[in-house]
Amino acid sequence: MTSAPTEVPSRDPSLLDPSAAAELGLHRVGARLGLRAYLRAVAGRRYFVWELSKARVIAANSANRLGRLWELLNPIMLVGVYYIAFGLILGAHRDSSNFLLFLSVGVFTWTLFSGTVTGCADSLVKQRALMRSVHFPRAILPLAVLGRQVIAFGPKLLVLALVAVATGEGVHLGWATTVPAMALAALFAGGLGMMVARVVHGSRDIGSVVPFVMRTWMYLSGVFYSVDKRFRHAPEAVRAVAEYNPGHVYISLMRGAFMPGKYPIEPWLWVAGVGWAVGFAVVGFVVFWSAEETYGGE
Repeated sequence: MTSAPTEVPSRDPSLLDPSAAAELGLHRVGARLGLRAYLRAVAGRRYFVWELSKARVIAANSANRLGRLWELLNPIMLVGVYYIAFGLILGAHRDSSNFLLFLSVGVFTWTLFSGTVTGCADSLVKQRALMRSVHFPRAILPLAVLGRQVIAFGPKLLVLALVAVATGEGVHLGWATTVPAMALAALFAGGLGMMVARVVHGSRDIGSVVPFVMRTWMYLSGVFYSVDKRFRHAPEAVRAVAEYNPGHVYISLMRGAFMPGKYPIEPWLWVAGVGWAVGFAVVGFVVFWSAEETYGGE
């Protein structure tokens, strides 16, 4: 008695070998692109990122009667509170002969850092539903947060210029350095924000810790006081950490732009600023890209 021949299941012709699919330019839906291809995909959507950034600036305070004016009122009121608390009560006004401008530059510049990092922290978590329904490079989400902060910082530069004139600093060519200083600060904050976005996406609990870390960092970055004066007698290692702290570096570059006579920009500040910005922008983008396939999942 002969047994029936074993039936071998035929392969579904719709399934292609991954290598063959790649040769045809086909990729699995949601698959992570190569780094160069991913960078091109993000760059190709730069106009969308810009429009999304502008839309978020408008929507941020759309429910308030004063609308976008709050983008200026909030940091101005913070300057007033910090001036009383740190300048008058704690005596930090002695750190600068023009403490109002000194403090304003520190607070306004710090809003670019804190707004970017804290905004990027939950940028993926808040858009989980969007990521599940639409395929796009996820880097667009934290980049839109950065774009919003950069757009909002423009009017703040005008306020700083007015404060500089009103307090006797005058108009000078040094104001031109605010553009590269702000660009470097934005690159650094964006790279750091991308790292934080990936970490918070993996563990939401960390997102609750980010504001406290940022507040602690602010107190260590010389927003309210002169790092040079406060750490003058500190050990060399401690003084170096305080001076090369990226928060202090970018605030110092901005202060040097508005107050060149009192806080001249030393060459090492530009070197440190470029190093922090390029390093974090590159590493942050790569770290974010490496987990692209996980964003939007459970």
